[in-house]
Amino acid sequence: YDDVLNKQREVIYADRRKVLSEENLREMILDWVEQEIAQLVASVTAGEHAEEWDPTALVQAFSGIVPNAGGLTADDLRDLTREEIQARLVEIAEAAYAEKEATLGPEVMRRVERAVLLRVIDSLWIRHLTAIDDLREGIGLRAYGQRDPLVEYKVEAAAMFDQLLATIQHDVSHLIYHVTVVREEQPRPQKQMTTNREDTESR
Repeated sequence: YDDVLNKQREVIYADRRKVLSEENLREMILDWVEQEIAQLVASVTAGEHAEEWDPTALVQAFSGIVPNAGGLTADDLRDLTREEIQARLVEIAEAAYAEKEATLGPEVMRRVERAVLLRVIDSLWIRHLTAIDDLREGIGLRAYGQRDPLVEYKVEAAAMFDQLLATIQHDVSHLIYHVTVVREEQPRPQKQMTTNREDTESR
């Protein structure tokens, strides 16, 4: 049981080290965004005929990645092929990312990328550990069903880990565009009260 979790821990820790060591995480995040868009388009355009697709639902879902869908409307997607729709959404996402970086500045954007990745990875990993503990506690009951608990544990733990990695990608892609940076104002230096010693002594 420990070997399964240790292997998963090695993968997550390696990912964290990469996040901490890489100077620029932009390409990795944009690749994740593109994959999320591909999955989104595939789910909404699952019907064989374009008449079965729902461009309004697609625009609403895309807003979960790019705020306000980058100004995209449902009419903009009508009469486009599945491939053209995906290319259009990727183009908008990349432009929005470039605009956000231009607004924040490259240095701040690099810090935002790192902070978002670490926050998502750490929070979801902790949740995953809790779920694995629950699985481990209840897996012994599988023996009553003539099933090997260890085999069942390995299969379910692997599926849970795959879901963890997919959720990390999903959450980072949906959070990165919505992050706002609040710049703290530097406190104004207080004026020191000075006393004129000679004036005081003359009173």
